[in-house]
Amino acid sequence: MAPRQLVVNMTVTFEIPWDKVSLTTIEEAVRENLKEAGRLMIKALLEALQERLSSILQTLHPGRFVKNGRHGRWRTFNTVFGKIQVVNRQLRDKKTRKTLRLLPLVVDFHPRRRFSWGALRSATRLSVLTSFRQAAQEVSYEMGADAPSHATVHRNFRDIFEGNEISFRDRKFRYLMVDTMKVYLQAGRGRDGGLEEARVVLGAERAEGPWIPLGIFAGWSWKEVRKELERRIDYERLEVLISDGEPGIEALLGEGMKHQRCTWHGKRDLSFALYEDGYKGIENRDLVDLLSEIPLFRMNVRNRPEVRERVEGILKESRELWEELLEIFDPEVYPRAHRYLKRLGENVFTFLEYFLERGEWIPNVSNAVENVIGRIKLRVRRIGKRWSEGGLIAIFRAMARRVFGVESWEAFEERLCGAGPCAKVVALEVKYHWRWPITPL
Repeated sequence: MAPRQLVVNMTVTFEIPWDKVSLTTIEEAVRENLKEAGRLMIKALLEALQERLSSILQTLHPGRFVKNGRHGRWRTFNTVFGKIQVVNRQLRDKKTRKTLRLLPLVVDFHPRRRFSWGALRSATRLSVLTSFRQAAQEVSYEMGADAPSHATVHRNFRDIFEGNEISFRDRKFRYLMVDTMKVYLQAGRGRDGGLEEARVVLGAERAEGPWIPLGIFAGWSWKEVRKELERRIDYERLEVLISDGEPGIEALLGEGMKHQRCTWHGKRDLSFALYEDGYKGIENRDLVDLLSEIPLFRMNVRNRPEVRERVEGILKESRELWEELLEIFDPEVYPRAHRYLKRLGENVFTFLEYFLERGEWIPNVSNAVENVIGRIKLRVRRIGKRWSEGGLIAIFRAMARRVFGVESWEAFEERLCGAGPCAKVVALEVKYHWRWPITPL
């Protein structure tokens, strides 16, 4: 059935002083009255829709649907323009002897919620970057007393993102980058759940990126993380894992996957190993600086050669210097540092070997995941203090869309609004006239 056009007539009267008027005061007058105009317009639309349905039912079924003689109940909506109260009109069905409420039949809304999605949209956007309380406070500057509370903002945020998992099944990821961060968890009934490790996983279809956040897993082992990733993505397509040397991380290596150890973590963790061996301060720093004499530790995105012969020379020289470094770090003198370097050397040359094999560079540092972790830490450790596992997943999904661009935020909001038929303005005309003569008396 073709849509029908509804004409809403609204008259606005301004009182204009004779003196020169600033644009700011005009803008403020319009902004203040726009809220009231929006409320009146929405109320008129809701009443008109009920009137149309009532007319249709009484025309198609003469004598069956009649007014039940009682005034309908008021239904309150909190919209982006403020609070609106509309009568939920009623008809009595003489055939079934039941009362028919018209408003739920003509308008799609949640029966137990007063706030519309439009009223919560700005607060939801802000909650990704700041606290729920601060988001509600910022929105209150525009909406006034009708703004949602921080508890309403939090409940709406949780309902949206705990149930909207991002699908990656159509993405052909070839590279995986992972790291771990610490978060304070919250147990049931607000109890402190303690400090827990959260695994952050990124994937990329191309070596140069973009790197897409795939998930955050609090309190999970790497084996459990792999099992979940196998459900979310096509795991058999993965070619390279880029990570630090955290114990147990090898569980992510699938059949045929290569492992590239982060060279930046290599330097940092060697310093920790030397500290455990009793070497501190300047002596510790001088020993770590020995890694910089190996060519691969001096390589970055800007100075990588594209000539195969040069890469072969770098790989050969790096392996020779690595063997000399292992001799310098005598296992009798540096037991922990020697074990660490021996284990690091198994996977630190992978990016050079990969170039010689495939002709393309892969990252040799995990700075992409470090950047993501830094942004997440700002929200979950600096702004929020303790999180349930579900809340941590919800904020990660929100940040993946809003901050990291995994999915268009505008498209996501449109999906939340629903895909049903929508009302739209097809004509808008503004005319003015002076009520009194414009010449001064």
